[in-house]
Amino acid sequence: MDIKTANGAHAELEARLASIVRLSDDAIISKDLDGIITSWNPGAERLFGYSAREAIGQPITIIIPDDRLAEEAKILDDIRHEMMEHFETVRRSKDGRLFDVSLTILPLRDHADKLIGAAKIARDITERKRSEEILRASEKLAAAGRMAAAIAHEINNPLQAMTNLCLLLRHETMSPAAERLLDMLAAELSRVSHIARQTLTFYSQVNKPSLVHLAKTVDRVLGLLGPTILLKGATIETRYRKSSALFAVESELEQVLSNLLGNSLEAGATIIKIRISPSNDGRYGGGKDSRKGVCIVIGDNGTGIALLSARKLFEPFFTTKIQKGNGLGLWVTKGIIQKHEGSIRLRTSTDAVRHGTVLSIFLPATPSAPRPKASSSGAA
Repeated sequence: MDIKTANGAHAELEARLASIVRLSDDAIISKDLDGIITSWNPGAERLFGYSAREAIGQPITIIIPDDRLAEEAKILDDIRHEMMEHFETVRRSKDGRLFDVSLTILPLRDHADKLIGAAKIARDITERKRSEEILRASEKLAAAGRMAAAIAHEINNPLQAMTNLCLLLRHETMSPAAERLLDMLAAELSRVSHIARQTLTFYSQVNKPSLVHLAKTVDRVLGLLGPTILLKGATIETRYRKSSALFAVESELEQVLSNLLGNSLEAGATIIKIRISPSNDGRYGGGKDSRKGVCIVIGDNGTGIALLSARKLFEPFFTTKIQKGNGLGLWVTKGIIQKHEGSIRLRTSTDAVRHGTVLSIFLPATPSAPRPKASSSGAA
C-alpha cells in the first residue's frame, strides 16, 4: 500500500470515528491533562445543556457537583499513570439539575503516542437508578407483608384478651375518672386492632366511612397524647372553625393525626399549632367542579427537615429517626390521606432562627363523583 492510499484509508477511518462520535446518544467529551474541555459532541450538549461553544475551553468541573470535585483530581492522576476508569457517579447540568451517570474514561494520545488527555463517555442512568430503587422498595414492602402475616396470630390473641379484660372491668365499681380512662383504653384497643388488620392486608379491605367531626377527633388524639405533651413541655394551640365535619374512617384519621403530632413532639417542638377550617381543593381552576372539604394545618417550631430528606419523607422505609424510626409512619399517613381522596403538602425550614415544619392536609367532605364529560356537538 503506497503512502497516498494509506493516508486515504486513515482519513476515511477518522471520518467514520468522527461520525460515530457525532451521532452517539452518549456524551463523548475529551479534555487535556489540566482538565480543560477540548471536544464536546451533540450527545454532551443534550445531556449537560451546554453548547460546544460554551463548553470547549472551560474546566471539566463545570459539570461536576462541588461535593464530587475530588473525583476529578483522582481521574487526572489515574490518567497520568495511564489507568482506565469506569464508575457510576453524579453530574450537574447547565440548569443545576443533578443526575446519575455511568462514566467510562480512557487515556487519549496524539499521533506520536504521547499522552495528551482523556476521553470521557457519559451515559444518563437516572431512570435505571430509579427503577432499581422502586424494585428495592417493592422487595422491602413484600418482606414487610410476610412479616406482618407471621406476627398476626401473636398480636391478635393478647389484643382479644385485653379487650375481654376491659369488658370484665366494666362490671366493677370504679370512680368516674377511672371509667373515663377505661373508655379511652377500650377505644385505643379497638384502634390498635384496626391498625393491625390494615397492616396485614396493606389497606386492601374496604372500610365504611361515617360522619366525623374533626374537632372532636383532634381533641381525642390530644387527650391520648397528653402525657407525652406534658413530658416534652410542649404547648398546643388549637383553632377550629365551623363546618369541620366530613365522611371518613375516623380511626384512620386518628392514626394520621397521631403520626403527625408525634413527629412534631419528637422534633423538639415547644409550640404546636393546629388549625381546622373549611376549604376546597382548587381542582379545575377553582371553579364550580372544585370539591369542598376541610383543611387541617399542623405547624410546629421543631428542628425542621433538611431539603434532601424532605423530598423522600413520604417514601416507605425512609426515616430521619435513626435510633427508633422504621420509615413507615409518614408513608402510611400519605396512603390514608390518598385513600380519602385528599392531599398533603409540606413546608419546612432548618434556619437557625425561623425553623419548624408545617403540614397542610386537604380532605374532601364527601367522596367525589366522576366529573361529567363535556357534551359533543351534533345529535346522536
